Amino acid sequence: MKLRKQLYLWWLWIACMLIILPMIVGCSGNALPSNETSSTFLKLLKLQPGTAISTAIQGHTYIVMNDFAKVRDIYGIPLPTSNDESDIENYTMAIFDADHSLATPGPGFSYTWGSGFDTHYLQEPAYSIRSNNVGYSPSDVDASIESEIGLGLIGNFNPQATQTDFNQKTGWPQWVKDNYITENYQNVTINSWGDASILHLLDRFAPPDLDQLGRAHPLAVMQTNVFFSSTAANIKSMIDANVGKSTSMADDPKYASVAKGLSELGAYSAIINDDIIGPGLTNFDALKKSDMGTAPLLQPYVALGSGEGKDGKGVYLAVVLVYNNKKSATDNARILQTRIDQGLYTNGIASITWKQTFTDSQISVEGNMILTKLYGSILSQWGSPETIPFSYPLFLHE
Repeated sequence: MKLRKQLYLWWLWIACMLIILPMIVGCSGNALPSNETSSTFLKLLKLQPGTAISTAIQGHTYIVMNDFAKVRDIYGIPLPTSNDESDIENYTMAIFDADHSLATPGPGFSYTWGSGFDTHYLQEPAYSIRSNNVGYSPSDVDASIESEIGLGLIGNFNPQATQTDFNQKTGWPQWVKDNYITENYQNVTINSWGDASILHLLDRFAPPDLDQLGRAHPLAVMQTNVFFSSTAANIKSMIDANVGKSTSMADDPKYASVAKGLSELGAYSAIINDDIIGPGLTNFDALKKSDMGTAPLLQPYVALGSGEGKDGKGVYLAVVLVYNNKKSATDNARILQTRIDQGLYTNGIASITWKQTFTDSQISVEGNMILTKLYGSILSQWGSPETIPFSYPLFLHE
């Protein structure tokens, strides 16, 4: 009887531990909710140092992100079944047709072409970002993030193939061969070819990765990431952020919230800024004059993210506004609805309400975030949907 009681208590203790331990792990400060760990945008933010958005021009800078894997899924675009250039070009064209942001990237960016998703890929037979030059092509890229610091890619890459191509130096101009060096940093090989600011206009789009001005940019290829920039120092800062040696954009709660919100809205492309649609904006006064309705301006938010998505209703503009607390978010959600109902947009011919402009709008509040979806054929007429908040007065704040 005593033995049976001991066995019973022993099994009871094990049962309790099986219940309690998951609760302890779930409460750990190091554990992220499942919806955050699955956010491609959050993973992309880990590829940019925390200073990426503060390296601003005229007080503002942009972060541009693209989730090509989601584009493939939503639009039913298959990956190429071979490495044939025509198959890869057809695939790239299909992605361009689906993701409008690729045709109109944010101002001031010069690194987008390093992913291969660039109009020059389709126009230039000798385009340098091809498998036989750098060991990867657009078909290997699942997602990208670009800032003024550089470009970070997520995908499936073959570092050994890259180094094999570089060791062969096929098609390299002589000055590229003469300046080629490699550097091991954090167990990552950084390849560079001299000063990327020097122009070599006769060698445009030449191997290994010369751009349209004949500049060779430092490049680091890993199994799941690629880093591309104008200097090796910039690449090191992105690698440091990725491995946790320094702070990344994902460590900033406001940008992490934007990434989480855009993922929940189902966006496949995004532009992030800390505060762009306010009095500091160069054309703020002009935008304000074009919004002559009775609706009040929004109160200042701490971060903004806008993106493009598609569901059963069609293509939509996804916008995340981050406030300091839930009350501010709730109050401003009501103001935003009022602005949609009463605010005016002047298209150069007549003034119409935003409610007439969009066929449908969905606004919700989650914590300190306002999550918004806006639908309408007008989106395609304005080019890239995610650039709308930066060009039109709907999201102006005091």
